[in-house]
Amino acid sequence: MARRANAPQTEPIRVEADGDYILLRRSARFDEVVQMREQAKDNSQAMFATLALFAVEWSFADESGVMLPITTENVADNADAVVIVAAIGELVKLPFLAQMSRLANRV
Repeated sequence: MARRANAPQTEPIRVEADGDYILLRRSARFDEVVQMREQAKDNSQAMFATLALFAVEWSFADESGVMLPITTENVADNADAVVIVAAIGELVKLPFLAQMSRLANRV
């Protein structure tokens, strides 16, 4: 299958800081975003949930070296990590989320 010449990029964005990394997808399905926003109780939880939705891989592991699942709770529990802040900074630049925000503000 071929994509049009001006199609948005599809490869994940790699965010690195303090020896950690997070890979972010560039878009999501509309229904995924709506469901995530409906379940969020406040703005900070919505931001953690958005990061959990867009993250496809990260370097966080537990004490025994087992990779932590990417969940809203695990994002919130690790919110003090520099890479979390950097990843949130990348999320707000995504054209997909900017367009979703503009559409939401029209309603």
